[in-house]
Amino acid sequence: MVLSTKIGLYQALQRVVIATILPHLRPERLAEIEIPLINFQKQREISEIVREVFKLKAEKKKLIKQAMTMVENLFSSP
Repeated sequence: MVLSTKIGLYQALQRVVIATILPHLRPERLAEIEIPLINFQKQREISEIVREVFKLKAEKKKLIKQAMTMVENLFSSP
């Protein structure tokens, strides 16, 4: 998640090596990235949001599958 933030991305870009035409972030360089610590309450809030996102993602997949089944049934019935 840290690499998705401006601070994390900046640190990652500082450590990226361009090999041929593909950029690589080597494991030893990745270990140099500083991860900011946030207070425990904020960590819990973020964790709860992430849990909810995964729950909604699973529900989305379920609903899409149901919709696809309904459409397939419509096309297969006379």
